[in-house]
Amino acid sequence: MSKRSKSPCVGVCAHVGPKGWCVACGMTRDESRNWRALRPFDRKNVVKQLQRRRNQMKGMDHREGQND
Repeated sequence: MSKRSKSPCVGVCAHVGPKGWCVACGMTRDESRNWRALRPFDRKNVVKQLQRRRNQMKGMDHREGQND
């Protein structure tokens, strides 16, 4: 079995906002494209960032909904 970690991409690529984060997985286009070429250390760093990004995106959605 390969030690390569599976990409966090879920196949619903929709990169939006000023930072270009995917609404499904949180990765940028470059991170998605380059995932297979990233070193394990870099992959771990991206994965750590993804949860924070998703939380930030949820926070933005929540704030936008308050203005209704």
